[in-house]
Amino acid sequence: MLHEVKPVAAFFVGGMQEGITLEYVLARYLLPGSPIFCIAGPGGDAAGFSSVGDLPKSLAESLRTSRLYPAVVDASLRLVAKRPG
Repeated sequence: MLHEVKPVAAFFVGGMQEGITLEYVLARYLLPGSPIFCIAGPGGDAAGFSSVGDLPKSLAESLRTSRLYPAVVDASLRLVAKRPG
């Protein structure tokens, strides 16, 4: 499915156990050079992953620490929308 739609980024929020971990590993492998956003606010396994890509320092910090994750997702989507694709 990922090869058919050619995503420009991946977002990980929450998750538990093996499923989200496998998806994260697959995204890193199948989307080289694409930003990967791991939003820690809601908790879950995604909180332990590292965001990847050329992210502004303030956004990367917000992804790790913010409890206001809807605003963080909005900022992340704005960054992705600016990417050529």
